[in-house]
Amino acid sequence: MDPYYTLETAPGYLPGILARQHLAPDGTPLPGAVRQGESAVRRWLRAHLREAARGAYRHGVQRVAPAIRRLGEL
Repeated sequence: MDPYYTLETAPGYLPGILARQHLAPDGTPLPGAVRQGESAVRRWLRAHLREAARGAYRHGVQRVAPAIRRLGEL
């Protein structure tokens, strides 16, 4: 199966996508890329931060926003 994005079809888009994954345009890891052991810690941390952000958003939508709407009606 051929890749959807190639340097020929997306020359301005593909390098950015690969750089976010710490890869060079040819697919090799960039110097200083995160080692395998560190990536597990980063995934764990990211998952917990995401849950905290999700909880804060839910609290804001369910508790804070209705209170602000009620205050706006006064």
